Amino acid sequence: MAPPRRLIARLFAGAAGSVAAVLVLGATTLGSRAAEFSADAWRRAVDPTSRSWSREAIVRDFATVVPESRLIGMTRAEILALLGEPGLSERYYYYSGAGPQGRVDFYRLSAANNPSFRLDYAEDDKVKSVLLEASPCVCALCNSESRVSRAVLERTLLASSSTTQRASSMAEIEKLIGAAGKSDVMKNTIGGQLWANYSEVWRLSDDPNGYFIASGHIAARNWTSLAEAPAYDLVLVSAWPNCLAP
Repeated sequence: MAPPRRLIARLFAGAAGSVAAVLVLGATTLGSRAAEFSADAWRRAVDPTSRSWSREAIVRDFATVVPESRLIGMTRAEILALLGEPGLSERYYYYSGAGPQGRVDFYRLSAANNPSFRLDYAEDDKVKSVLLEASPCVCALCNSESRVSRAVLERTLLASSSTTQRASSMAEIEKLIGAAGKSDVMKNTIGGQLWANYSEVWRLSDDPNGYFIASGHIAARNWTSLAEAPAYDLVLVSAWPNCLAP
């Protein structure tokens, strides 16, 4: 199952060392001309003291090239060697016991922080799509005083095992974690039908930039309470301040 198009934005829209590399990528929007990518230029373009810094032009020529882009099929380790750590990373599990189902990484492109550079990874951590996404690099839900350790999550909810206890409701998620997260419920109309979108957020106690989010959505007519709502979107998030990893 492919990750939904940016879970965080959908629900509540509100450096890998000193690697120097050059990647040559084809760009369909520019005919057969190749676009040269410099990892060093990519890193040096970021200037937090400037109100006008941008590296959008560095990626624009190949960001939407699918499937011709040479980024497609590259491993995440190879991408990190070129681009460094993403400012925002979302690791999807969908439901307890399923194991990791994919990942989406976002890189901030400018002082304006819109658009952002998005890379979608398959279950094997290889790039399956890249694009410039018309939204800022930000985790709107990453704010919670409730805490849980990664070790607890990996033991109870995120392990890939048929014996992992299945949590079918938000209340069961809370029970396995041992505490309620920061909750949000929002109702909106899509396609003429009223939906209830909901989430609970926990900060990772052993990762200053990490969060765990359980969420879902159901038709509002079936809504009873957050506790009884089904839990089928589980996400581990790494969100650096200002969406810029060091």
